[in-house]
Amino acid sequence: MLFLSKSMMVGGSLALLFFVFPGDGGEGHQAKSIDGESRPRTIQLLPQTLGQDSGSSDVVVEIRNGVSTDDKAKNQGMGGVGLGGGGNQFGSQGVHQKSLLDAWKLDSKTAENVREAMDSSYKFDIDVPLSGLSKVLSDLTGQPILLNRRAVKQANQELDVSVKYSREMTPLRTAMRQMLRPLYLRASIENDGIVITADHAALAKEGIGTDAWLNVDEEMERDLSAKLQQRGVFEFRDKPLKECISSLADQFDLKMIIRENALEDIGLASNEPITFTIADVTLQDVLSEMLFALDCTYTLSGGLVVITTAESVDFGEEDQLTRVYWLDGTGLIGQQAIEIITATISPDIWEQLGGPSTITGLINPRAGLVIATKYTVHQKIERMLQTLRDSQFAPDPNLESVVPPMPRYLRGMSGGGMGRGSF
Repeated sequence: MLFLSKSMMVGGSLALLFFVFPGDGGEGHQAKSIDGESRPRTIQLLPQTLGQDSGSSDVVVEIRNGVSTDDKAKNQGMGGVGLGGGGNQFGSQGVHQKSLLDAWKLDSKTAENVREAMDSSYKFDIDVPLSGLSKVLSDLTGQPILLNRRAVKQANQELDVSVKYSREMTPLRTAMRQMLRPLYLRASIENDGIVITADHAALAKEGIGTDAWLNVDEEMERDLSAKLQQRGVFEFRDKPLKECISSLADQFDLKMIIRENALEDIGLASNEPITFTIADVTLQDVLSEMLFALDCTYTLSGGLVVITTAESVDFGEEDQLTRVYWLDGTGLIGQQAIEIITATISPDIWEQLGGPSTITGLINPRAGLVIATKYTVHQKIERMLQTLRDSQFAPDPNLESVVPPMPRYLRGMSGGGMGRGSF
């Protein structure tokens, strides 16, 4: 399953950073400087990877808007919020010299030195517990090498696990990859040195650290998800809906209720007779088929499985369920994932077409999505991302420069409106 406890969330605490890139709304997502010259707004992925399986490298993100140093000087002290024309893109205090993502930029002398060391060859004869690996490698290479113990826990490893590695004159980059990959760990270049941390993409391939619920009880949802895949024999003959639901709750040990007020709004009652006979199918299929015929569906509320109308969920009368999806191991970048999901999974429910469901990209610095929608749509998104991971064998994209595409629902619009951020 793709569900994990909060203590296993790869990526640590959800300090989610959202970025809105103002633009002129035109095709190609261009930014205009004060002199009127259009330059592409880009996200620069520097040649190193945080949180992505990009082979032997790491990626740090730096936002660039293409405005020259002279333009920045002209913009100092000017008002506005960058709505298509020139002006200050970060508020009334003048253009910031650094973006929020500069915190992940690798520009220290130590980072330069360890980059060179990663491509240098050494003789390795290592037989130590994982807790002692960083010291042995530091002594061998003369470079600061640190162990992120929290990442070790996230990778489901123990500090006393044995690391054995013996090679003649092998590049440090290759040696660390061969030592750490079996442990779902990786080497990341940071400003303080080389850090041994979790390999998010490798973990994602195993279904670990792929997502996290924000307003749903994780344990309850994992239990429900497992029970929805259980098979059984289902036979209801002119049986009231409430008795059918009670029978399913007893059979699969679930807490299920019917939101009767919602049913009354569409002319249904909880004693609606149900005739349904089928064997060797999952509980998920039975619920979906049985409730679909009544224009109903199921969702989660606290620790309960709630039977309600599709209309109340589709039009946002029920609370939307919010979940973070990390894109490690899928081969997708953020905007690409957003377009695939909104185009193929219940297209009419998304915000751009007037629906209640929202989807937003984030960099933390791992690439991911924050999606608020109904439970059955989350199930479809989960299956789609897992299918992509199962079929993805190449490293995740390690792009040096990305011109963020304009979302489809904003393409072709003119004027100085502020567009949604993409990455």
